[in-house]
Amino acid sequence: MATYDQVPPAVERALLPHERQVLSVQQHPAALVVPGLPALGGLIAAVVLSFLDLSGDALAIVWSVWGLIFVYCLSLIARWPGTHFVVTSQRLLLIRGLLTRDVVTIPLSRATQLSLRRSPLGRVLGYGQFILEGAEVRQAIKNVKYVPYPEQVYLEITGLIFKPYPDEDD
Repeated sequence: MATYDQVPPAVERALLPHERQVLSVQQHPAALVVPGLPALGGLIAAVVLSFLDLSGDALAIVWSVWGLIFVYCLSLIARWPGTHFVVTSQRLLLIRGLLTRDVVTIPLSRATQLSLRRSPLGRVLGYGQFILEGAEVRQAIKNVKYVPYPEQVYLEITGLIFKPYPDEDD
């Protein structure tokens, strides 16, 4: 997990002056597998179809479709380094984008329920998915996928949401 002095500029620009950053994590590299599989499968299919007796036009269409899939895959991969999940003392932020930067936020006071889901592959590779439910019917952040160190992030967030009550004796 990133400490405060390791915060990327995109994250630091999204912080309010009175906020304290608790943690910032970049999306897990496993997120690159999802766009990579169709591109790899499309490449294999295009190569196999190239060895069949197809017309030049059909072959051009096959390779053009694969090219579009590949360009889409490259755009997702290029966007990956800029995807961060940030927890501050007051809110949760999801920052993503390459050319257009999207900053989606929800105040911690509105996050009434936080669920952590870990698939078998996520347990092996070390990532999880957070499902947020808030006081509002429509909220900006509902699902945050490919979060690394999910148990630690979960404990940090729930520790902020459910602050300990002061002792009765004080």
